[in-house]
Amino acid sequence: GGRGGRDAELFGERGAPLEGSGARRWELGADEVARRCFSKCGIEALLIDDGLRAPGLVPLEGHRQYVNRVHRILRVETVVEDLLRSRLTATQGTATWTLDTFEAALTAVLSDLPPEVVGFKSACCYRSGLGIDPMVSRGAAADGLAHTLQSAQQSGRVRLEHKGIVDFCMVLALQVAVRLGLPMQLHTGFGDNDLDLRLANPLHLRPLLQDPRFADAKIVLLHGAYPFAREAGFLASNFAQVHLDFGLAIPLLSVRGMHDTLQQCLHLCPTDKLLFSTDAHFFPEGFYSACKWGRQVLGEQLCNAHADGDLTEAEAISVAQAVLKGNALRLYPRMGTPQVPPTTYLIAATTTTTVAPTTTTMAPTATIPTTTTTTTRVVSATTIEAPITAGTTTQP
Repeated sequence: GGRGGRDAELFGERGAPLEGSGARRWELGADEVARRCFSKCGIEALLIDDGLRAPGLVPLEGHRQYVNRVHRILRVETVVEDLLRSRLTATQGTATWTLDTFEAALTAVLSDLPPEVVGFKSACCYRSGLGIDPMVSRGAAADGLAHTLQSAQQSGRVRLEHKGIVDFCMVLALQVAVRLGLPMQLHTGFGDNDLDLRLANPLHLRPLLQDPRFADAKIVLLHGAYPFAREAGFLASNFAQVHLDFGLAIPLLSVRGMHDTLQQCLHLCPTDKLLFSTDAHFFPEGFYSACKWGRQVLGEQLCNAHADGDLTEAEAISVAQAVLKGNALRLYPRMGTPQVPPTTYLIAATTTTTVAPTTTTMAPTATIPTTTTTTTRVVSATTIEAPITAGTTTQP
């Protein structure tokens, strides 16, 4: 569409139609396209979920040629499926597990992490929904495990989708995450056509959040929970464990949709719990587009909050620094970077106002910092430093 075409300045043809930029892309080659995209993003660090499997993806270490600091997010369902698959392969498809042996094996894998892992992620939303039963019975979990193994033996494909075992694995992984001090990212809101949106509302997480075992958990709701951004903001304002990441909603939605969604997040979500990310995957242009629009939308919304009297100019700049970098540094301590003191404001966003475009440009003199990827980025009144972002592996 037109908005994508206007991002064709990457290929030296600002304002050119998207069709023309496609030809230029192939002319430049995959490596040059990736180099141009990442050089314009100014990303400080990548947090990559490498559990998304597809042919031709750049491995985790391959991203270090574009960004110095690359960390890993461990996808729980992929770990479980790999664990089950390895036993099936070793026994020619006749593997037998008890729930006890499975629990012990999964706990061991999740507890013995390589240093590059800085957090967990679950796509349980796609499998059986966010209505996770924190008190799931061992009987239901054993039935789910048996169903998963039987389906794998029949089809040759291991997929975790039975609610009993999905809930069991999610609860176990969250317990490990709490013990290790790691955040747990959760897919929430919209997605592909195999997702039941009715079960993707983060309000379904209430029983889990009220369980005393998870009082110290760090749960990150991804994608701004769109179209449930208001509900996600409510949870973030009422439960200490909940943080809100608006990646994917920006830049996937329309321009008005991006602004509306971020404004809804800001209605209730404390600013020290709001995070930027690209959620970019497959193509490097996704990182660029998310960074470009993330900066612009966040900058304009903070300018609106300043115009409405919700924030002073200094507070707006401080919030931008927190959303783009500081909040992520505190949330992911295994990144090994000095933490930034929290910046907490509650913004009752109301009407939008016209904002001068000079406040949200990508130039290093921008007065309001903005960024878009699963990492965050620090911005001051005179400089915009590289953001820390999270996404999945890319293919040029």
